[in-house]
Amino acid sequence: MDQCSRIVHACPRAARVAWSRVLGELDLDEGVRALDVPTVVVAGTADRLTPLVHAKRLALDLPQCLELVELAGMGHMTPVEAPEAVTAKLRELAAAYLTAARAADGADTTQRTETAQRTETAQTAQTTKEKAA
Repeated sequence: MDQCSRIVHACPRAARVAWSRVLGELDLDEGVRALDVPTVVVAGTADRLTPLVHAKRLALDLPQCLELVELAGMGHMTPVEAPEAVTAKLRELAAAYLTAARAADGADTTQRTETAQRTETAQTAQTTKEKAA
């Protein structure tokens, strides 16, 4: 957590104050409910900037939240503090859903190709009939 504190405190005070105002006025409720894709919420149990109660609320509000991962003792910057755990969750999510999306995409492409071939065959047959008549 010391590393994260150093990163935050390395920012000029005016920037931190301005950013806190932005965050204070930020309303994610509607946008979160509209994010209709598989998600995982990762939160540090020692996060003092965004306490765990907010991560729990986020997980409840996300339409397709698969899991809330609580990283014990981690603070606000979990990708920096626990890169292996965060990366593992991202890989797991990507493997499950990007693979499924690619497979569905491939099926759609095959179906579109077959439909196009049938349409072309039908058009060729119609042209042949018209020429013969």
